[in-house]
Amino acid sequence: MTPRVLIVSKPLVPPWNDSGKNVARDVVTFARTTDFTVLTARPVASPFPANVTQVPVYRDARTFGPRLIENARVAWFLARQRTANIVHYFFAPNRTTSSVARAIAKLHRSQKTVQTVLSAPRDVASLLPNLFADRIVTVSRFRAHQIPGAVCIPPGIPIGECPSSDARSSARHRFGFDTEAFVALYAGDLEFSNTANFIAECVPRLALAAPRVRVVFACRTKTQLARDIDSRLRAELRAYSNVSFLGEVVGIRELLLAADVALLPTDDTFAKIDLPLVLLESLEVGTPILVGRIEPLTELLGNDGALAVDPRQSDELVATLKLLSESHNRVTQMREAAREAAVSRFDARDMAAAYDALYAELSARGVQPVVPG
Repeated sequence: MTPRVLIVSKPLVPPWNDSGKNVARDVVTFARTTDFTVLTARPVASPFPANVTQVPVYRDARTFGPRLIENARVAWFLARQRTANIVHYFFAPNRTTSSVARAIAKLHRSQKTVQTVLSAPRDVASLLPNLFADRIVTVSRFRAHQIPGAVCIPPGIPIGECPSSDARSSARHRFGFDTEAFVALYAGDLEFSNTANFIAECVPRLALAAPRVRVVFACRTKTQLARDIDSRLRAELRAYSNVSFLGEVVGIRELLLAADVALLPTDDTFAKIDLPLVLLESLEVGTPILVGRIEPLTELLGNDGALAVDPRQSDELVATLKLLSESHNRVTQMREAAREAAVSRFDARDMAAAYDALYAELSARGVQPVVPG
């Protein structure tokens, strides 16, 4: 029997700048042995394969967090639907939504449930009571070890053609990057960690120690706090010519291609997917990554396309960027390794195949619920 899976997520419609939506989108796009129903929004219809049925449950396709009325509409739909034999939830575990999901599961006891934990709160103890599904899936081994009975399916991204050197030059021209500049790109959050401040503190020292390094911030300002931080950093660094602020960029793949290294030297993965997709996308275009030496980000290491630094030691970040900016041959080798890592470890087709297998197992044999400790 072909598994019939209902995907519960934010509306699967553009723009594709939300990890929760993107992972769900790529699962249904690349899976080959499963029929899906996905929740979309009026009037947008996304170009999914023929085995995907779109139901416009949402009325508002806003990028960030559905409103209460939208969540109520989703809950009503879930309570009434009878076609799926598996319901797969993609949302950050929290008390309210988990309670609703548990109640709906009691209405449809024959349905199996899957819950993918993309990110987690800082306190793991508060995560466990909000896990309710028959199968808990994490995107990192680190998180799977914290949750009894969980399985790890690493995230994947669509793998495109390997970018040419001409494509890289064209991307750099589009964003106005000097051919001699070593572009260190930060495309992370402003408000949920101290990472942006940590990088900003290095800008004056980089101007002296590594004049080829150009730090580029490409950050979304989706909250007032983020807008305030963005304004403050721009003001503090306005005297330095080795820094740029691009804001939110449409076409992040081209920006990653234009960069020489993508930065996430963070000491906190709160409010981020355990293995951030922007870093996987960077690897896919052959741009090396530099992350904080913390779990689960260290799972991205193990190849020459990724480096880690102590996220509390700015001296190490400055020294590493200086070294890379002066090591053309090494960076060229890192580009090749980065691309290979994306192809071999983070292909969306491999992720979708793993979910196909999980759905088939649940449909064929059933499963004993896993109760987190």
